[in-house]
Amino acid sequence: MTTLKPNGSRKDKEAETRSVVEQSKREQEAKRLINEGARLLAQRKAKEAAEILERAFYLAPDSVDVKINLGGAYILLGRFEDAVPLLQEAARQAPDNPMVWTNLAAAYLGHLEHSGDEQQKSAIAAFKKALEVDPKAPHVDYNLGLIYLKRGDLVSALAHFQRALEVNPNDKDAAHYVKVIQAKLSAQSSERQEDHHDHG
Repeated sequence: MTTLKPNGSRKDKEAETRSVVEQSKREQEAKRLINEGARLLAQRKAKEAAEILERAFYLAPDSVDVKINLGGAYILLGRFEDAVPLLQEAARQAPDNPMVWTNLAAAYLGHLEHSGDEQQKSAIAAFKKALEVDPKAPHVDYNLGLIYLKRGDLVSALAHFQRALEVNPNDKDAAHYVKVIQAKLSAQSSERQEDHHDHG
């Protein structure tokens, strides 16, 4: 017969074991939900993904994967204000994850055509962080090119579109913008030369 020690220490142990088991069940369920959410995101089913990832977030609020994916779902849904705090949190937890910075940049930027100066600057800073972590981070140079183009900074835009092509030589969009910007820049420089001749 087991002699029970006072203070119910066996009970405490059982409760501890139970909470460990529950904790690991929660983690497993969260993992399953994250994978499911990521699969839906890949299929561009952002609304369904967000619902599943919100459940995962409830189970595992500290998980960086949950935050990256849920942030991504919110971005696709245009819920940029909801995405920003999640992704800022993830960036603090995992500053070496380029995906965090890429998503955070997209959240800061919102819709490029409606974005203001501050939004663009925040996005540029976060995209540059992504490149510091991974110089070949997919689509980052391309996105930077688009922002600089929108800002009218053709030289910076060109540099990033060219880098996007180095990272992915099959990027037809980047190739298109390189051509367009090079044409614009050479037109500008010949205009300047003509001005120079007229005034000379």
